[in-house]
Amino acid sequence: MTTFPANLAQACAGLAAETIPAGSKIVTAGEPGGPLHILIEGSVEVLRDDTQVATVDEPGAVFGEMALLLGAPHATTVIAKEDCRCYVIADGAAFLRSNPDLMFHVCRTLALRVHLLSGYLADLKTQFAHHDSHLGMVHEVLCKLCEHPHREVTLGSDRQPGPLP
Repeated sequence: MTTFPANLAQACAGLAAETIPAGSKIVTAGEPGGPLHILIEGSVEVLRDDTQVATVDEPGAVFGEMALLLGAPHATTVIAKEDCRCYVIADGAAFLRSNPDLMFHVCRTLALRVHLLSGYLADLKTQFAHHDSHLGMVHEVLCKLCEHPHREVTLGSDRQPGPLP
């Protein structure tokens, strides 16, 4: 099992750890950004809409950072799969501003997500470039996402509800 990162232990020195019981929602999609949570131990599942997108058990994982940084409601729901211990920081924005080690950790985490996601999307683009179906549109979708002009974030998908053609 991975241990809590030493640089984060220094950044979190003096914070009280909270136990979050299994089954509890740590973050709820659609709700305004609130506290920042840093996982000390335990396991959580991350849901986007009703789809599980990740299981996280890595000490030092951070939850609530995207809503904080974007000034938007939470896009995902995070549920404790087992009893978890977390640092819960009520004013996460102020804590991040005053704590370069934690901010760097959050930046690295977000950069890794973007790196992995862009690699996956590039693979999709390659696989479906010559399809005549909606899958052939991956290139156009990626280009539009990269050129996205909006500075504000809204929750949800722009796709129409219902089954795919």
